[in-house]
Amino acid sequence: MHSAEFVEELTQLIIVEYCDIATCVIVFYDFIATFSAEVEVIWRPKLSDATSILFLLNRYCTLLDGLSTIVPLPATDLVCKFESAIDLVSQLIFFAVSASFCTLRTYGLTNRGLVLAGLALSLGLVPFGTNLYYQIPQILSTFAIDGQCISSWIPSARTSDILAVVTRVGAIISDTIVLYATISNAESLKTAARSNQRFASLSRLLLRDGSFYFGSLVVLNCMQLAFLVSNKFPYLGYFTTPLSSIIISHFILDLRETYVLTTRQTFLHEETSEFSVLSTIHLISIEIERPMSPQSLSSPLL
Repeated sequence: MHSAEFVEELTQLIIVEYCDIATCVIVFYDFIATFSAEVEVIWRPKLSDATSILFLLNRYCTLLDGLSTIVPLPATDLVCKFESAIDLVSQLIFFAVSASFCTLRTYGLTNRGLVLAGLALSLGLVPFGTNLYYQIPQILSTFAIDGQCISSWIPSARTSDILAVVTRVGAIISDTIVLYATISNAESLKTAARSNQRFASLSRLLLRDGSFYFGSLVVLNCMQLAFLVSNKFPYLGYFTTPLSSIIISHFILDLRETYVLTTRQTFLHEETSEFSVLSTIHLISIEIERPMSPQSLSSPLL
């Protein structure tokens, strides 16, 4: 190997390690910053609804992936395969959670419309399939040499590019469907907010924050696709999955917080209207349990 090639390969390896560290810092910081809100709106209520389960799967698989990245382990064939498997499983769970959440959102916003919901699910699972196809051979052919994990299975550049483009296009269209369902039902959400003031904040959240969060996902995936095609910054892929996971987690936290506050205020209204003498006692108990607002946040492979 020529010295210039060695320097270039070493530089790329260092950049990849810095990207891994940066993504871990982002994931851990977000976890610490929003943990109190998670306890209030996810753990204290009963874990019986789909959004709470999706939140926990999404959040803790991303956290586990970050831990496996920074925890130093001796480089053996078994350890290399284990770390690669952890990375793959966490990504697959994220893709499954993201597709499920997009499907549920579309299904609810379109008044139980199966066509758009099914389309969102099918396209949302495209990254699941492409990553499974791409990474399984890599894991099986991974081995340790000189303290580094190496894979002997290297697909052609054409195959990698095609899979990457298909992955991003599927994710972009899936998120766009949810964004379309949100915007096209804006008037219905506004009408629901005016007709039922108790749930007005939830309707506004679905419209305003739903558009912002899923719009951010579309922009993020479009950026990765553009950088991939132009080959200007191939390292954005290391940030796409963690950032997308954080965006979804924040949206679910906002939904749960608004729902919990709305239901508690409804309970307070009913109790104070029937038992005015005990209104102060109920007010104090409700206010003590009110969750803090989570801080807003605004694959490598595919």
